[in-house]
Amino acid sequence: MFCPQCGTPNDDRSYNCTRCGAPLPKQPPGPPAQPAYPPQPAYPQQPAYPPQPAYPQQPAYPQQPAYGQPQGQLPDVPSHLVLAIFSTVCCSGCWPLGVVAIYFAMQVKPALLRGDVAGAQGASGKASLFAWISIVLGVLLFLLALVYGFLMGGLAALQR
Repeated sequence: MFCPQCGTPNDDRSYNCTRCGAPLPKQPPGPPAQPAYPPQPAYPQQPAYPPQPAYPQQPAYPQQPAYGQPQGQLPDVPSHLVLAIFSTVCCSGCWPLGVVAIYFAMQVKPALLRGDVAGAQGASGKASLFAWISIVLGVLLFLLALVYGFLMGGLAALQR
């Protein structure tokens, strides 16, 4: 903007001339400046229904059988459950080992159904081992009790 008294160019935002100090006339507001980019709506338009993800028709991996539904023939791995129960009931002196044998005998079938043949064979071997240890210790304790009874009975007869 130019000063009307001295003709000096001034900034459009100035109120007084920078050279003579005369008041500058006010400019009428012009058209608003257009932005360099197109205006964006306050909220972008969303599609009526979001796009659905595409799912493959076939799974990428083969289907596994559900628990309790083996895939084919199960290997024959003995559980030794009857032997474990016998060792617990009949060998009263070593029943804790019989309980451990029952625990391992009960682990055989679930391991087979999971497909863990090595785990089933390991549990079967441990069940058999603990059951036989319980039986052998039970028999030894019974024989020890018999020997002790005979000795005590013989000593009692000698003392009379």
